[in-house]
Amino acid sequence: MLFATGCRLSELCGLTHRWLNLKTREVEVLDKRKKVRGSFLTAAAAERLGWYLATRKDSSPYVFVSRQGVRRVRDPRTGVREIRKGVYRLAPRTVQALVEHLGLRAGLRTTSRRSGSGTAGSGSSLGGRPQRARVRRDSKPKAHACTTHAIV
Repeated sequence: MLFATGCRLSELCGLTHRWLNLKTREVEVLDKRKKVRGSFLTAAAAERLGWYLATRKDSSPYVFVSRQGVRRVRDPRTGVREIRKGVYRLAPRTVQALVEHLGLRAGLRTTSRRSGSGTAGSGSSLGGRPQRARVRRDSKPKAHACTTHAIV
């Protein structure tokens, strides 16, 4: 869906049935400036999205929902956090973690803005603070082959 529409992840996670038309393959999303922006689906993406929506048995207005059915939600009147059952929209961070996890399983190098790491082997698995490389104090740096050539 990200590739098929060119939308941001947060825009797709907030997508509701009201803004989706599979017959005309049109999608309207609310962008980060809270303005409605239109986009189109590819034929393959519209077909697969139709299959996905046909298998769902909930009444959530969101197109993409979380499998988590219980959350601690803050009551707007009292401010107290209480446990509530429901169908919630899929969070962008959940999708980021899933893509990063699948990339690691496939042996791909991943970059995550959250972790600050550059590669999958930098010590951070799914976010968090990357570990620093350890340097032995008794070792001397070796001269690189490129720095030993004289310019004539």
